Amino acid sequence: MMAVQPNNPYVAYQQPQQPVAAANPFGIPPPPNQQQAANQQQQLQAGPPLIVKAPVPVGLFQDGREFKYQFDFDTSGIIYFLGTSYGTQRDWKNPGQTGIVNVSSSPLAVQPPSLPPWGALSRTPCRCVTQAIPDAWFCIDLMNLWVVPTHYTLRHYETYDNEALLDWKFQASNDAKKWKTLLTHKKDTALNKKSATKTWAVQKPKKAYRMFRILQTDKNNNGHFFCPVAGFELYGKLYSIPPPPAT
Repeated sequence: MMAVQPNNPYVAYQQPQQPVAAANPFGIPPPPNQQQAANQQQQLQAGPPLIVKAPVPVGLFQDGREFKYQFDFDTSGIIYFLGTSYGTQRDWKNPGQTGIVNVSSSPLAVQPPSLPPWGALSRTPCRCVTQAIPDAWFCIDLMNLWVVPTHYTLRHYETYDNEALLDWKFQASNDAKKWKTLLTHKKDTALNKKSATKTWAVQKPKKAYRMFRILQTDKNNNGHFFCPVAGFELYGKLYSIPPPPAT
């Protein structure tokens, strides 16, 4: 996998080094706490990376195959399908760990520690949560797959009943720059118990997307900006080549 230049998604490039701030002309590193805050802000503003990956081998599934929701964290979702290597393996492995899916996020909680971003795809309750930063997010990038979504599922983390998402947006993108809001949640209390799950129907968009983001838009149910996502599933039509937008 390699990063790509934002205005040309097919050309690899080296991440440019950050210039030294004008207020620090001698290049003296700032104190650790200031450096950490600067790194966190940079990560928050940068958003998810755009990754180039080889096309999915032909024959793994039929383009336009529909994955239909039955119940929360069933075995009928797209994330489950990818975790079984496109249905070829009996045992599920987190596709965020195997590299089939790329999961990124805002800076994650340190104390107590969070799982890495791939924890957001866990099939079992876990602790996966960002630091308390406004506009915190998780992004699930299918990289070489596209989905016209119909439903999505979330799980609250296993640590507490509180700190649950309350106001957020479920968004989609193909370039990590322009985001389409598919569903807006305001004062949604569906996840107000530890490890609680909920599935929401999505109004069918006119195009397929490869990137899906949970963007917290206000404080959680405990008045903080911690953003916990300890499980995610997606349903809809899956494609290895993006179909033309619906008219």
